[in-house]
Amino acid sequence: KEVGADLAALKDRSTEALLTAVLDPNRAVESKFLVYTVVTKDGLQHSGMLKGETGGSLTLIGNDGKEITVVRADIEELVASKRSLMPEGLEKDIPAQDLANVFAFVQSTGTPWKRFQGNSPQFVAANADGTVTLPAAAAEIYGPNLVFEEKYGNLGFWSSTEDYAKWTFEVPRSGHWTVEFDFACDNATAGSLIKFSTGNRMLTARVPGSGTWDNYQTWQAGTIDLHRGRGQLIITAPENPPFALIDLRAIRLIPPK
Repeated sequence: KEVGADLAALKDRSTEALLTAVLDPNRAVESKFLVYTVVTKDGLQHSGMLKGETGGSLTLIGNDGKEITVVRADIEELVASKRSLMPEGLEKDIPAQDLANVFAFVQSTGTPWKRFQGNSPQFVAANADGTVTLPAAAAEIYGPNLVFEEKYGNLGFWSSTEDYAKWTFEVPRSGHWTVEFDFACDNATAGSLIKFSTGNRMLTARVPGSGTWDNYQTWQAGTIDLHRGRGQLIITAPENPPFALIDLRAIRLIPPK
């Protein structure tokens, strides 16, 4: 039985993100992967990930794949921990080369990016002034609705939580980099949540309005802590936008002062 996340379905499969997920599983745990403990009225205790629940019962699944269903009327206490079902210390039992092989396999699988005229995903290095410009044309594009609009050079029709874009880039030094968007968003649909992540670092913000979909502006969404070297940047919509999230032409990473 499947227990936990499907690594091949992860949006961010950079080496840094996979290392964090495997070696430090409790750093950032989704609620569906938390360990729950049930204590019954007759003193029995069961722990595991919450597999399912109904009005009359709930089902836990342990890291051994075994399921146990408990009737709600028999529950004395239900407690959610802040820990993942993923065990710690796997690096002690798995040789480094074997772990590297697993990561290489995971990074080679998954859904291929969508292809559009004018869009050619590629590695992006820093400009002469130290900034890193990530154009829509260089992004990997995934999801049911997100497209590259060659006429405008932007990512558009971003209307699902399953839509996302990914860039591979390199920053020349560590620090808090400013994230600047070259974007458009009609005032009538502004305010949707956008998430910017790289490895285990992330930034979320509400997309402001730029007037209309044809009026492009620059917007500094905040800063994110980046380590020197190569990484992957992913943009998603954590919530389904009411119409569309954003029309995005480029992201500019501005180095720390």
